[in-house]
Amino acid sequence: MSRSDEEIRYRRNLYLEKSDSYVLPDRWEDYTIEQKIAWKVYRQALRDIPQQPGYPTVINWPVTPDNVNFNVPADDEWPPEWI
Repeated sequence: MSRSDEEIRYRRNLYLEKSDSYVLPDRWEDYTIEQKIAWKVYRQALRDIPQQPGYPTVINWPVTPDNVNFNVPADDEWPPEWI
């Protein structure tokens, strides 16, 4: 199912917003180098979604580091009723 640019950017921004608390200085200083790299790569991959080949028809959503679940609806449940 193809999504509009607006829906995809909304979802991408939601992931960025939910990951903000994981990169705050008080948490960041306790991370290993590998964890810091994983969060940087994840957040950059979210920002790069509009440049993916096939956008907006095909989206490869990055996987969150450390198996964090942001409870964002899956593709087949998108858009949620609360949008």
